[in-house]
Amino acid sequence: MTKMLVSIRDLTLRLPSGDRMLTVLDGVSLDVAPGETVAVAGPSGSGKSTLLGLVAGLDAPTSGTIVVAGVEVTRLGESALARFRRETLGFVFQSYHLIPTLTAAENVAVPLDLAGAFAATARVTELLARVGLAERGHHYPAQLSGGEQQRVALARAMALDPPLLLADEPTGNLDSATGAAIADRLFALNRERGTTLLLVTHDAALAERADRVVSLRDGRIAGERRRAVALVP
Repeated sequence: MTKMLVSIRDLTLRLPSGDRMLTVLDGVSLDVAPGETVAVAGPSGSGKSTLLGLVAGLDAPTSGTIVVAGVEVTRLGESALARFRRETLGFVFQSYHLIPTLTAAENVAVPLDLAGAFAATARVTELLARVGLAERGHHYPAQLSGGEQQRVALARAMALDPPLLLADEPTGNLDSATGAAIADRLFALNRERGTTLLLVTHDAALAERADRVVSLRDGRIAGERRRAVALVP
């Protein structure tokens, strides 16, 4: 039996909203196998991005458990959480989250510097080349297009070669052609490096490329489907 890289059980998040409690997630359970690509889809407000943030330990659930690579994320303190994120996952945000005062190369180097990585400059050069930005490392985010900024964010997320990559609407701010190029790079990462992908998206074309599509509605899993695999005669 395959050991899951991500195992989520009965995950619930309730937040105060005025004079009542708002249920954002309601008993969500989900497994993701190593090397699998899973897209989480659903309408706005269904809890998709919240789920991703909880997996990354950016927020704490009201109840339930999240185990990633054998680590129960919901039990970690702040320093252990920082180490867990550094060693286990990369995160690509819809709004890029690049540091505006750093160049593209310096942004990519941030996780390497925090980890005390050896030969960080060579690694940054390799990563920028891999996302097609070998000549843009000295440019600041404001000098880059949206697609270029997203590629820098992807290179940064890949910096420490994490087993799990989380991507929150990675094509949401991009035109269709640029979004397709970013999707190509994400799935190439899975194909070439075996990186597990957990994606949140409204983009039907992106979702359909995943091994599985999990649908969220009103904080609950409403269904899931696997990608059809063509049979070779």
